Amino acid sequence: MDLKLPKTYKLLLALTAVIGPFIWLVFTEDGQRRTDLVLLHLFGRPSFNLAHERLGPGITEDLLRTQFPRVAFDCVAARSAFGDRVCAASIGAFSGIPARTAQIYYAGDALRAVRIDYRARYHDLLRRTLIAAHGQPRPTTAGDGEAAVLDWSLPGGLLLLPRTLSGPQDAALMWIGSGSAAAGDG
Repeated sequence: MDLKLPKTYKLLLALTAVIGPFIWLVFTEDGQRRTDLVLLHLFGRPSFNLAHERLGPGITEDLLRTQFPRVAFDCVAARSAFGDRVCAASIGAFSGIPARTAQIYYAGDALRAVRIDYRARYHDLLRRTLIAAHGQPRPTTAGDGEAAVLDWSLPGGLLLLPRTLSGPQDAALMWIGSGSAAAGDG
């Protein structure tokens, strides 16, 4: 009994083993996302895997630094509609989505808002991920009957995502804590 494989079969197996993963990495959305995540990690950009469904005023700056020691937050006093202090960091990923920056807003010691600037090409993936995690967004409408912002009501506040992006600078996911607008008015 001859168990030797024909040369053509070996060649096809070798080509499939080499070309298959390359095609997946370059030509599929999931492969491109994973390639971006690996490259961002190799270039020293940390992941920021924040569970937005657990956000609330009890998340302090110290707790944030303890939970995410690899993320270099730079915190400064800066009065805004969301409070009196902001912590910002350059990040590589947010919960598996390639991202650029994270800004965390505090009023006193209470967390009031979080803004994640993600890479615009992953907007639809982020929208699908949020729908899978939290269900369909609340039905809200703008003047034209179409919602400009998708929003989910979470136990600690609202999660906001633009319905469509008009440019890469608009690619931001916002969490706004309950009572944040009142806190920023004083």
